[in-house]
Amino acid sequence: MPYWPYGWPKTLVCTTERSTEAGENWVYVHQNHGYLLAISEASLQLWSAGQHKLRLCCHTRTDQGLQAEGHNLAAFWNGSKGLVAVLTSKGFLHIYSIYISKDPLLPGVSAARDLCKADIYLRHTVKLEQEPTCITGDSKVLLIGFADGTLATAAWSGKIRDVVYPLPAGDWHELQAGLQQQHSVPYPFSIQHCEKSRAVVMVLSDGSCALLGVPSAGLSFLHDLAFSHWVCSPSSGATCASIGASAQMVAVGCSNGQLELYRLQPSAANSPYQEDMLPVADTPVRVLSLESWGHRRYETGGISKVQWSPDSRAIAVGYQTQGLVVWSPSGCRLLCTLRQVPNTYER
Repeated sequence: MPYWPYGWPKTLVCTTERSTEAGENWVYVHQNHGYLLAISEASLQLWSAGQHKLRLCCHTRTDQGLQAEGHNLAAFWNGSKGLVAVLTSKGFLHIYSIYISKDPLLPGVSAARDLCKADIYLRHTVKLEQEPTCITGDSKVLLIGFADGTLATAAWSGKIRDVVYPLPAGDWHELQAGLQQQHSVPYPFSIQHCEKSRAVVMVLSDGSCALLGVPSAGLSFLHDLAFSHWVCSPSSGATCASIGASAQMVAVGCSNGQLELYRLQPSAANSPYQEDMLPVADTPVRVLSLESWGHRRYETGGISKVQWSPDSRAIAVGYQTQGLVVWSPSGCRLLCTLRQVPNTYER
């Protein structure tokens, strides 16, 4: 259920008949080029993102498709091309196309004269060889993370191009494997590509976070993707991360409900990386938490989503159990959907 804080608090009811009955989750919500794309486990919905919020179209997957290919797991939307890439829980990659027609959505209604009819249809379906976990990309290629710890690029037709293991040797993960006698490799849990900063921030399944440098040619040359530095260690319990290009900061959401802000450029103690030394994570510039506002972790859960505003002057934070908070990078709480309970600490 998208939430608009501007003007007045407003929620949009995006549920379908299937989502109401099954209580499905929303896996991707993004605004681009004047439209809002909301993707749930079984449907894709396109909304207008102007003054009037209207649902333009909805593509709902069939029960047979969900059973055979799994529910929607993660997605990436290329607004300039009108293409959407969706990963499913059973290892399929779906490429959808968004078509905006010239026919008005509400003929004769002057307030909605700029709204046109739209449609979402499936273009390609590809079965991936490895289990996918997350996805991002640019206008040329997709960048997909897999459960075996690798990253791969794919064309917007779904064809896999290159596969690499992006992390250096001698890191925390080898140390932990030796101490615990485990051989499982932490895999990319969440990735985000920032074209303006030419960087990819990657959260691993063990709670660590790494920053990768992207070459000037973009993600097309995956083998030129360079490891930059560790943003935080597994002890931080990172669950998601986002790059604020204008602020030159990385916002990392943690399982304990805290939001940690790091410098985009590594400190002298953390760069360059030396393989004969134990890697050192940066120290956060600021840590933001709702604890000081009287909200306990059991009320909100950990952070599930972090997103910077386009000008990097605000950070939207979504929590696993409930709550949406907007912070400024300096630590001011700009908006909170949680009700402030008086005398919280006295209970």
